[in-house]
Amino acid sequence: MEAGQTMLSLGWGVVESTSIDRTELRGVLTIIGDAEQCNEQAGSDLTNGGSVICALASQNKGKCIMSGDSGTGAVINQNGTLMLAAINSQVTVYNGTLDCSGGELTAFYLRPSYFLDFIASSTGLTREYLTGLTDVL
Repeated sequence: MEAGQTMLSLGWGVVESTSIDRTELRGVLTIIGDAEQCNEQAGSDLTNGGSVICALASQNKGKCIMSGDSGTGAVINQNGTLMLAAINSQVTVYNGTLDCSGGELTAFYLRPSYFLDFIASSTGLTREYLTGLTDVL
């Protein structure tokens, strides 16, 4: 996954800061941010290609994950197949309001592929099975 690439972030969380409806899975197209830009805004220490990716509200024009979306997936279209690309992790807010349109919010996602060797060794499953290259255990 690269900065500028689009992914579909899914979630059960709030739609706006006053919303409590969590009965419908929703999705929003978000643009992956560059680690340097995210570090500058969020004061984080990300590296491109590392275990964490981010999306800046300022680049996504009011589209982001929100409270309650953590643990839900984000997918990319890879040659016509939706592939799990990231897991919604956290949102950092800078203006005190959980509002995607404010532009002062950074969303962070974990990349499961970064942890693939750990997941394989912990579960006893092969990399091929975990990545869908085979359906044989």
